[in-house]
Amino acid sequence: MPAERVSGLRQPRGPVLARAVFSLAASVALTAGATGLVPSRTTAQGAEAAGRAEPPPELPVPADGECVGASPTLVPMASWALSRIAPQLSWPLSKGRGISVAVVDSGVDARSPALAGALRPGADPGSAGGANRDCLGRGTALAGIVAARPMSGSGFVGVAPESSIVPVRVVNRAGVMPPGNLAKGIRAATASGARVILVGTGLPRADTALRAAVAEAVAHDVVVVAPVAGDDHVWYPAADDRVLAVGGVDAAGTPTEPVVGASGLDLLAPAAGAYSIGPVGRGHYAVGGAAVAAAEVAGAAALLRAYRPELDQQQVRRLLVQAGEPAGAAEESVVAGVGRGRPAPAILDLHTAISGLDIGADPPPPLRPHLPTLPVAPSPSPARARALVLTAALVLTALLAYATVVTVRAGRRRRWRVGDAPAAADEVV
Repeated sequence: MPAERVSGLRQPRGPVLARAVFSLAASVALTAGATGLVPSRTTAQGAEAAGRAEPPPELPVPADGECVGASPTLVPMASWALSRIAPQLSWPLSKGRGISVAVVDSGVDARSPALAGALRPGADPGSAGGANRDCLGRGTALAGIVAARPMSGSGFVGVAPESSIVPVRVVNRAGVMPPGNLAKGIRAATASGARVILVGTGLPRADTALRAAVAEAVAHDVVVVAPVAGDDHVWYPAADDRVLAVGGVDAAGTPTEPVVGASGLDLLAPAAGAYSIGPVGRGHYAVGGAAVAAAEVAGAAALLRAYRPELDQQQVRRLLVQAGEPAGAAEESVVAGVGRGRPAPAILDLHTAISGLDIGADPPPPLRPHLPTLPVAPSPSPARARALVLTAALVLTALLAYATVVTVRAGRRRRWRVGDAPAAADEVV
């Protein structure tokens, strides 16, 4: 099999569209500031920052022999994509702590300050070294969407900012994936103990090794997330039924990629108006495409696995899909792509998935009204009744006798005699 030139993570379509979406993101950020979604910035401060901020540059494709450097733009507000997902609403319940997400792509650069303390040892199946350098910036951008830590002056935070990242490099610095590398990378990710595997790229066909690698991951209870193709082709491993296949939508709910019937599309997530971290420096790059959406869903899976560890990988996938909200404007085009026999994929609803019940489980039994029964005193027996009457009579007799004695003594002290009339009101006794 020849080497494959990869895709899946793309740049926004031109500077005009990028600025338009960035302006929308600015307005969303202002609303977020007013409602507490960006707690470190007041509405007035957010408006001032939005007026000064420039959209980040597109993630560049480096020339031969070069690598992506630092972005000169540090964006102080959340992107539209991040604001649309609103992961901070779920952070009181889960931030992904204890969950490792393997990012299978071009590596993840350990020099990025937003990932300080987040990286675990990774693997590069094509060499004997690790994967903590990223010449292309692709894997680092995806890892940032999953697990970037908060930084001063930055409005960008990962969906699961307390999860950890396992970098796995299957794409070399020339943007080419050697034959067999994808299957080897998924196996390496499974061996690392990751609970979620994000595959940032794919192949137009699946061989026996790739299918076996996916089967091995699923057998180890790993959630595998992958983007659908950015063209009219079917991509693997996304088209595998055991993989959570993700496509992108823009602010209008329109798919950002064409969808074909065999793509296996399960879920949609924001893919326009997104930006992420670079391999070095504090700045941001604009990114887009189904791989961005897949990274957001991988972060959501990390939150869910940390909050509900009793769920297996199939239950996690099912809950994320069934908790989604209707695609709205995208529904007709999505249905046309996936076929009428398959339900239209919904858009990721992170808060419902984290805080709601397992939609696929059997409903709880209906509650039956229960009125408490008050205890009733038993009827006394005849003998006890006679005893009570006799006791009451004796008590009354004793009270009358006592009253008589008291009255007689009082009369003697006042020298009362039988037949004496009481004195008149004006008479002195």
